Amino acid sequence: MEKHWSFVVPLVLCVFVGFGNQFTMQVCNILLVDLFPQGAGAITASFNLTRCLLAAGVTAFINPLDEKVGLGWALVIVCGMSLAFSPALVYVIVKGPESRARRAEAARASARRHEEKEKAQV
Repeated sequence: MEKHWSFVVPLVLCVFVGFGNQFTMQVCNILLVDLFPQGAGAITASFNLTRCLLAAGVTAFINPLDEKVGLGWALVIVCGMSLAFSPALVYVIVKGPESRARRAEAARASARRHEEKEKAQV
């Protein structure tokens, strides 16, 4: 922006950033709905609320930051914050299926115990 580039470069970069953010939110949303299917509505609502609060926070944060360090560095800081949290996404992708398998096994074991308890009462 400070170098007076063509508007196409930031526009294309915004498209990629938008897709990346959507991908991140969807991976977490799908995993949580998969882990807790009984609370799918609450999970989706909480993700929408979180997304809106983050958008409002960054919008409120960027103007004072721009005035202090300039637009270029402000965007570098926001990008750095995004990159700092990206290992969390990798953790969710890697550990998510393991967590799902453990929860499914625990649910099956609980169902077996419940059935055995009912048989013992009869």
